[in-house]
Amino acid sequence: SDCVPSHGARSPAGRYSMTTYAGVMAAVAPGNASSALVIVTQAGGVMHSFLSGDQAGKAAMIRTWVMNGAPQSR
Repeated sequence: SDCVPSHGARSPAGRYSMTTYAGVMAAVAPGNASSALVIVTQAGGVMHSFLSGDQAGKAAMIRTWVMNGAPQSR
């Protein structure tokens, strides 16, 4: 919900769309804490300030998801 407004289907920022699982996975290496998505959403990362509410909690959730293999839920 925090990412799609800028990284949506119409004109995704940085040509990076987050509207599909495949699109998100372009920045994820499952199990790798050095994945781009982890780096940019952690404190000090360029996308961290775009996380709403509990930024630290959301960043931790993203890192945990990636470290757990980035499973597709649905």
